[in-house]
Amino acid sequence: MRSILLCILLFSSAKLIGADTSDLDQKNNIPYSFCEIYDKYIDSIIHVKVYYDSKKDENASSIYEYFFGPTYSYQGGGSGFIYSGDGYILTNAHVVSGGNTFKITFYNGEKYDAVLIDSNEEADVAVLKIEENNLPFLTLEDSDNIIIGEWVAILANPCSNPFSISVGIIAGKNRKKNYFEVEDFIQIDGASNYGISGSPVLNMSGNVIGMNSLGFGECIGFAISSNIVKKTADLIIKNGKIFQNDHKNFRNEFVNNQIEKDSGKYFADLKYFKPNFQE
Repeated sequence: MRSILLCILLFSSAKLIGADTSDLDQKNNIPYSFCEIYDKYIDSIIHVKVYYDSKKDENASSIYEYFFGPTYSYQGGGSGFIYSGDGYILTNAHVVSGGNTFKITFYNGEKYDAVLIDSNEEADVAVLKIEENNLPFLTLEDSDNIIIGEWVAILANPCSNPFSISVGIIAGKNRKKNYFEVEDFIQIDGASNYGISGSPVLNMSGNVIGMNSLGFGECIGFAISSNIVKKTADLIIKNGKIFQNDHKNFRNEFVNNQIEKDSGKYFADLKYFKPNFQE
């Protein structure tokens, strides 16, 4: 009974906040409460564990200890979601960076070994693949149509707490950070914790409008727009792998198109971003 009342309050607040929500209601039709979004789409969310090559101890006291002493295995992780029914999964490039083994866990407990098809660090998008069909995938919506102030839900694995839901609002678009070359981040005001990297940002229609990438503090997050996510993922899936020239052509094509469309709109080069994830 308590959870039902909470859902009603959250759902009602989306209509109570602000002087006029008619445009938002008409755009999204607001068919779902947050409880319904969780129940309907949690099966499309994955937890990815990333295993790295073992490394020698750089602080070994002797050459013998360095070469014959113990090695250290490094492990990280993050979130992701099913992009297509035939087994393609999306997450952040920084989540899988340096990994050589990838383990996927679904909400129902099923586990799969995944293969990294490729990643694009400039867009911070990676594509994984598992051998499975008829999977419940998420739909990406045109992120150019998002409205500042609209409610969103994040399905993720924050702080090693798998398959959780967070709620927030879109607080801004086209955000820029000084230590990135170019960007097109959506600012999300809501809980932002370790482990949500790669998770989808869903609007109240249950469609993906962005993929979480950065977190600052505990209440401000930044998501890559769904248009960039889709363009990057489709290029990787089509080619099987993005080669150096493809990276360069992708970047030039995207930036030129965006400059023509909106001179202030870019997307982030994440080469200098320190990965923000944990198991």
